[in-house]
Amino acid sequence: MRRFKSLLGKLVGIATGSQKQQPEPDLRFRKGDILDGMFEVCGFLGQGGFGLVLLAYDHEKHQVCALKTFRDESLADAGAREIFRREASNWVDLGVHPFVLTARSVFKFSNRLFVKMDFVQPDREGRTSLADFLSSGSEQAIGPVQTLEWAVQFCLGMEHAIQHGIKCHRDIKPQNILISNHSVKIADFGLALVAEAAQPKRNGPIALPNASDRDGNMELSIVRMQDRCVCGTPGYIPPEIFRGEPAGVRSDIYSFGLVLWQMAAMSTIPPFANHKPDNLESYLKAVYDAQMTQSVPPMEGPIRAVIETCLCRDPQERYDNFAEVRIQLEPLLRALTGKSVKVQEEGPNAAELTSALQRGISLFSIRRYDESLAVLEKALAMEVLDKEVLADLLVQKGAGLVEVGRRTEAIQILDQAIAVDPRCAPAFYNKGIAFDGMGELEKAMACYDQALSVRPGYHRAWDAKGRSLCLLGQFQQASVCCDQAVALSPRDAEAWLGKGLVLANLGQCYEAVACYNRSLALNPIETAAWLNKAIELSKLTQYAEAIACCDECIRLEPQKASAWSEKGRNLFLLERDSEAKVCYDQAVAINPKSAPTWSGKGSVEEALGNLQEATRCLCMFVDLAGPQHQSHIPGIMKRIHDLDQRIQGFRKS
Repeated sequence: MRRFKSLLGKLVGIATGSQKQQPEPDLRFRKGDILDGMFEVCGFLGQGGFGLVLLAYDHEKHQVCALKTFRDESLADAGAREIFRREASNWVDLGVHPFVLTARSVFKFSNRLFVKMDFVQPDREGRTSLADFLSSGSEQAIGPVQTLEWAVQFCLGMEHAIQHGIKCHRDIKPQNILISNHSVKIADFGLALVAEAAQPKRNGPIALPNASDRDGNMELSIVRMQDRCVCGTPGYIPPEIFRGEPAGVRSDIYSFGLVLWQMAAMSTIPPFANHKPDNLESYLKAVYDAQMTQSVPPMEGPIRAVIETCLCRDPQERYDNFAEVRIQLEPLLRALTGKSVKVQEEGPNAAELTSALQRGISLFSIRRYDESLAVLEKALAMEVLDKEVLADLLVQKGAGLVEVGRRTEAIQILDQAIAVDPRCAPAFYNKGIAFDGMGELEKAMACYDQALSVRPGYHRAWDAKGRSLCLLGQFQQASVCCDQAVALSPRDAEAWLGKGLVLANLGQCYEAVACYNRSLALNPIETAAWLNKAIELSKLTQYAEAIACCDECIRLEPQKASAWSEKGRNLFLLERDSEAKVCYDQAVAINPKSAPTWSGKGSVEEALGNLQEATRCLCMFVDLAGPQHQSHIPGIMKRIHDLDQRIQGFRKS
């Protein structure tokens, strides 16, 4: 049985969902690319119909950031490019505010505009936006207190934006409300204008699937209907915008009212939007009709009156501005908690600790483990009074130690985290990862079980337990765990990868390939998924397709010896022996200690008539063979003997 790629000790995951009809990821930017001489691309954070967001490392500032740009076709028009520059610059001009996602700069690279933003690190559950908190995978309702706190924070953020020149947002929805350290961060100011400017001047409906992202969430869309253009996210478009009237603060307040209802009702879709027509035009019309004829659906909580005023059909009957909305919300929050939300900075120590933790996690997420550990060590040397922050610091340090191979030390640190917070599921999870790396699978599974007893919906623990069971040959039990992982987090690329690995070992090749495809749709730069997909395609005798997967893997990670070896094996099966030899030579140059690679190279050399080199390769296999290869040694020894006989025969002749 092949040893699987060990599960990374990540606390977070970045993923987006998968549907076959969705647009393919924009692979113009590759992992490792350097943009503008300083930004190193580390991965993708998301992509929609118009734009994409890259995860990057700023070599000048030594920090992780997010880079947002629009797809090539969306910025083909010079007018759209100028609007992008203007709106992104307006966003940058907002400066630093606790409830606004900070945009740091706008720059141009390779004739494309980018806006550099702060990177919002996912929380323990892998959540980054309000949409994640509203999703069915969330373990508990947001609750009236958190709803009111976030609502007041949102109003304060919008007040700041409007005071600094933003006329209106134009695309308020849960996906554009990020959550960082329990606080709102409003994102994507004015970018709806860019999408609108980028569209060709033509009428016609758009197929509904193109208006949703890979999670099924509606995306920013454009449809031209007779004499008007409707721009916005389906379900969140105010009725006056549908009618072609100008957007303003009151239309933003309407969209916010929809989001506020979602928080109160804990709903993944806004009110009035429960329709499934065949195309976007009819969908928008159905939502508009519901907005104009139906009452606000019932919900629990103290904010119904505020929501109803936000959702008045006539814009003039709504609140005039976000300050008025906030003034109605604040007494409700004080009545529940006795507290109010203020725009003020944390104390120096708390702010520094929070910043250090975020930076440490961010560096960890792009695998800069040594830098991450250095930042966390410095933070832990400070006085940490908050138990949750201290536990998070210790967990992240433990996860970093696992990744650099210091597993025994990691377990000690993670035990400290558990002592601080006995219900810290990530501490148990990462401790399990450490034991897994030491080959102590039973101890690893005990840790995963402890994590799951604390947090039954912890999908990473289900995934890790499934992989450990698979390594123990308990494939059916492993399959149950992996099914649980993908059910809890269908947007997690690694969960789909883990399920694919289990199905592969159950001999279900087609199903395994489907899982790898889901993983790659979520994270197109996951080399393990490309390689394992190649392996399964090869089993299905789809050798050319397998080679294409190997090529993608090699392009992403040129020093991945196993990908060169797998490509060589498939070329050999296609009787392209000379090409196969090149691949095997590259594989052994990268990793000369891989027994299977030497065996494959031996077969190729024999096919090419290089009998002495073939013998040497097979002898290398015998010398390097580990316990998992012992059953192959008798057959290899017989091949060596036969090769010797052939060599002797040639010499005699």
